[in-house]
Amino acid sequence: MKNKQKSIVLLVVMVFALALPRMKNVDADSLTIIETYSTSEYDKFGFASSENWNRYSGNPILTAGRGDWDEGFLVKPSVIYRNDKYWLYYYGQAYPGNPPRSIGLATSTDGYDFIKEASNPILSPDPGQWDKRDVFEPAILFHKGEYWLYYAGAQVVGGTMRVGLAKSTDGVNFIRITNGINGTSKVLEEGEANEWDENGVHPCSVIYRKREFKLYYWSYWSTPTHVAIGLATSTNGVNFTRITDGLDGTSKVLREEGESWEDAGPFRGSVFYYKGKYRMYYSGTTATPVLRKDIGYAESDDGKNWTRAPSNPVMLIGTAAWENDYLVACSFIWKNGNAKNKGLVYYQGAYISYPLPTNRIGLFEQFRKASIDDVN
Repeated sequence: MKNKQKSIVLLVVMVFALALPRMKNVDADSLTIIETYSTSEYDKFGFASSENWNRYSGNPILTAGRGDWDEGFLVKPSVIYRNDKYWLYYYGQAYPGNPPRSIGLATSTDGYDFIKEASNPILSPDPGQWDKRDVFEPAILFHKGEYWLYYAGAQVVGGTMRVGLAKSTDGVNFIRITNGINGTSKVLEEGEANEWDENGVHPCSVIYRKREFKLYYWSYWSTPTHVAIGLATSTNGVNFTRITDGLDGTSKVLREEGESWEDAGPFRGSVFYYKGKYRMYYSGTTATPVLRKDIGYAESDDGKNWTRAPSNPVMLIGTAAWENDYLVACSFIWKNGNAKNKGLVYYQGAYISYPLPTNRIGLFEQFRKASIDDVN
């Protein structure tokens, strides 16, 4: 009889253990509240609900340095969370004039208070190389114990942008790869003549899933001026091939669709994978008024075919002078905490008539208790 009771107890324990993977990274307290933040099946996690996102009251969280290398611009944050720190990569430019652009780093333990790296800039133009004039628009990825920094580079002022790659073991000291295109650090060049991306390519986000790297990039074309987001894939993160089954039979995966808030097209998308879907925050660009940019949201099952949120735009330009003309959606972080899940969207804000520095970095935040359905 005792042996039978032991067997029953063992069976119950085994059944409970099988259910545990659904509850990983969630503490007992967070399981006491089961709630949703949107009634929409499209957005049951609340990513596309504007009422769930709040501007951080301490914005801006990073500003340009007076008299420093980043006084003229402080732009396009790309953020990851590793080793109990937030790593925020951005690009900057000195002032006055139009000096070369470089990439810097700031770190934080809480995601709000950032300290710039003493050795900034951590990646600068390489004399005599394809990126000897400008190095900017970082897109950071942590892969196999290394920090992979994808970036845009140019050889001359106003030159054609290409995508390069540098790697680091500590997130600070980066070395350019030498096995890219033509033995350089380039991993993606501009499109062929008359292609939509012939004017150059700018990295947005790079993610690695199912043994494939997905490099999302943006480009523009004239007649009239429009922007769009494209996709190239790779098995090793170096040799990229544009997809050919995107929109219009090209590599485009997101383009303008006549909406007044983004009638000139989307750009600088921040892509992440969560709960069986690829998800993207991106900036929508208007033709009139020129330069106004708000932030929208889209989802995809395969990373190629995207559906915009019906509630777009989900984040709007602010009333503060430093962000009163446009927002650029740059980086999304979803951090699992002991009692709360914390969503942060880092963005670049600007006001074109505001005295220098004209670009600063702010964030939107979302807090909520985790539900059982959210922790698969």
